[in-house]
Amino acid sequence: MSLSGLELLKEALWPDFWDAGSYSLFHLTIRLKGTTTLEQLQAENEDAACFPTLVHEYVHYLQTFSTAFGFQNFLTYLSRVSIFINANAELSADPHIPTKQGVADLQMGSKSYENFISSAFIGSEKGSSGAYTFRPTSESDYSIIDSEVEDPFWNKKVPISYMAFQGELIPLNELVASENMAIVSSYLASGLTLDESHLSIDRLWGPQYHVVYSFLNNLFPTKNTLKLSYIVSEM
Repeated sequence: MSLSGLELLKEALWPDFWDAGSYSLFHLTIRLKGTTTLEQLQAENEDAACFPTLVHEYVHYLQTFSTAFGFQNFLTYLSRVSIFINANAELSADPHIPTKQGVADLQMGSKSYENFISSAFIGSEKGSSGAYTFRPTSESDYSIIDSEVEDPFWNKKVPISYMAFQGELIPLNELVASENMAIVSSYLASGLTLDESHLSIDRLWGPQYHVVYSFLNNLFPTKNTLKLSYIVSEM
């Protein structure tokens, strides 16, 4: 199938919905954009056009409660609330709820919201457009490179591994693990065959979404590496 054919297939299956969702890490909120309504989801269930996106964002929600990253997020939340309460205990009126760049954030030093996200997504950088950018490499695909990087949240050097893929070094961090779990879940919920998924997942998405899947699919081309990617990423 040609790339143009895949684009048509994508639009036919999920018009305006494939990447029209978001999940708020600290607010535990799933948002589906566009014309999606709760009534539509209740009426059409798995046949709703936005169902693969809902599954994708729901996996991010589950990660908060079922992974080590989720537990770290919970501890960070408790720390932020504790500092907020201590800083405002003697106020005569109720303070504003702590938000990004708010009281709690400014008094946490290195353990701010921004540094927490930078720590979780360590090794990743965003370009001026907001898209993730990765360091170039001449290593062959799927080579593992061990390195060390400064963690802004914990103020110390931490080990990190990168995977060489299509001329770039992709950090094997929480961003990569969580997005690989979520994207393969979308494909499993989409109704696409394994062959159709294989043809589109590495063309329609950046490497941070599929590098684990691509690595496993290279090792086991005849297996259902969508499900295996989910399990490995969760581990």
